[in-house]
Amino acid sequence: MIRVFVIIIFCTILLYGCNRKGCTDELATNYNAKAKKDDGSCIYPPTTNTTDSEPKDTTYIITNIPATQQKVVLLEEFTGVYCYTCPLGHMVTDSLIDEYPDQLAVLNIHSTYYGIYDDPNVMGNAYDFRTADNDTIVSMLGGIISVPSGAIDRTIANGENQIITQKRYRWREYFQDRISEIPPVNIAIVTDFNDTTRNLQVVVTLTYTEAQASANYLNLVITEDKIVDKQYVDTVVVNDYEHPHILRDVLTEVRGEPINTTIEVGRVYIRVFNYTVPENWNTQNIELVSFVHAKESFWSVLQAATQKIEN
Repeated sequence: MIRVFVIIIFCTILLYGCNRKGCTDELATNYNAKAKKDDGSCIYPPTTNTTDSEPKDTTYIITNIPATQQKVVLLEEFTGVYCYTCPLGHMVTDSLIDEYPDQLAVLNIHSTYYGIYDDPNVMGNAYDFRTADNDTIVSMLGGIISVPSGAIDRTIANGENQIITQKRYRWREYFQDRISEIPPVNIAIVTDFNDTTRNLQVVVTLTYTEAQASANYLNLVITEDKIVDKQYVDTVVVNDYEHPHILRDVLTEVRGEPINTTIEVGRVYIRVFNYTVPENWNTQNIELVSFVHAKESFWSVLQAATQKIEN
């Protein structure tokens, strides 16, 4: 009798396991790996499209957590046009880009704080790369003593006492210290540029692979590379110098846009930006840089990403 009862239980379990129903679509938020038959219960995250196919801001939770991206480091280079040593900083940055093309995001920041060393009127430059936003960045990161200087992921490196360092010969070392970090958030940037209206739509998607207890901030800026203008190089004025990675504008708040939601594993946060690109900017050389930093008192950059608007 006991044997018959055990056989009945075994058969029931076997039958149940073979016919277990649930969501079998891995793209759904309630995907069940043990389900053998789809029962139509799959739940999908909200799309970023409205009825007129326009993306919109949104946030939601997913259960199928993607693989963590490799670390992308943010290097902010503080540089000037009337600064004969500043091209040496550009050379250090270029060598890092050559060696780590997919793990470095660069912003070249010009500011009125540098005085004569970044005054376009001294040599009669065609462009003034200095902006009020750039001044704010220099100030909030602790200021600088001289140019060229740099900040690596807005962290205080070993042996330094502030975020911005004058030691360009140690940028590589500080950079290599950061690329071993495992970022808690993945960043994806999708762009849509209209050549006629010059409207640029940018969709930034953050996907958290690790929960965050402290506040996080989203940043999005736009840069232009290879702007030809005068540069003081080794006591000589070079008229056709290609100025690299110029920070042109900040699309979020300069101090970052607070991510106003709980940040647990699987949190997806989407922001949509629209921007009119000025006529005199070369869209072939324009790049978006997005990064996420921790709460204001630390500024530490968790992850960065780049995306050109035209290939």
